[in-house]
Amino acid sequence: MSDAAMATAPAGGAHEAQAGADLHHHDEEHTEGIYTIAPLVVSLGLAVAATSLVLRSPLIFLGMGIFSYGAWLWLREYLPTRADEHPVVSTHAPFAGIEVRKVGIWLFLMTEMMVFSSLVSTYVRYRLEAGADWVPAASHQDLFLGSLNTFILLSSSFTLATALDAARHGKQQRMMYGLVITLMCGVAFLLIKAVEWYEMIYLEPEPFTPWGSVEGTTFYVTTGTHGGHVLGGVIVLGYLIYKGANRGWGPTNSNSIEYFGLYWHFVDIIWALPVFPFFYLI
Repeated sequence: MSDAAMATAPAGGAHEAQAGADLHHHDEEHTEGIYTIAPLVVSLGLAVAATSLVLRSPLIFLGMGIFSYGAWLWLREYLPTRADEHPVVSTHAPFAGIEVRKVGIWLFLMTEMMVFSSLVSTYVRYRLEAGADWVPAASHQDLFLGSLNTFILLSSSFTLATALDAARHGKQQRMMYGLVITLMCGVAFLLIKAVEWYEMIYLEPEPFTPWGSVEGTTFYVTTGTHGGHVLGGVIVLGYLIYKGANRGWGPTNSNSIEYFGLYWHFVDIIWALPVFPFFYLI
């Protein structure tokens, strides 16, 4: 805008022009921070670890190391995020007006649906083909432990929803309680799962191992994949708690808890619907 135009423009128009320029500059600064290789490193680590697990290769430790490095990169790049930053909103159909992170979470969950659909469909196919010769994992399990884990995981969805509601209403202490209890539920789930696996592999008169039968392979790969998702959720919860302790979440900045909640509820649903009934009840 020329000096003459600025001199004759209404004060309100000048302020609007300046505000628009500031917003554009802010968007450019914010957009620069969303490009990262961390998700690729995390995915590579998971791929190496999963392949090594199937092949019973010691490279699983390399995969977990790559995964841990990617997770560290992700946290390092995301931790400096300020509470007053504006979310990047998609301008393209059909996601116009929706925050980019929310779109990303839904797309990610769609890929996760394909992962678990493949695992469950593989289990169903092998079981139908085996017929009466199939020895279900339920015959080697403690139903009480599986039921307890189901209760714990479903309860954690409630406590996380409580934390999100508290954050939106500016209730810091209640939000922290909700996040911490959710974290404790996730850790308890993993510990109970570890005890269950130990009993099935080492304490059974006839050990039920991941490599001893098709029944064992399908059980351990499916429940192990789910457990890996719970572990990932526990790590993210640790970050949410860390940032919450530093006043990082509030009424205008609770979207990260909401988007993590979409993932956590998905993990709960996968356990409650296909995994628990198929491997513990049937």
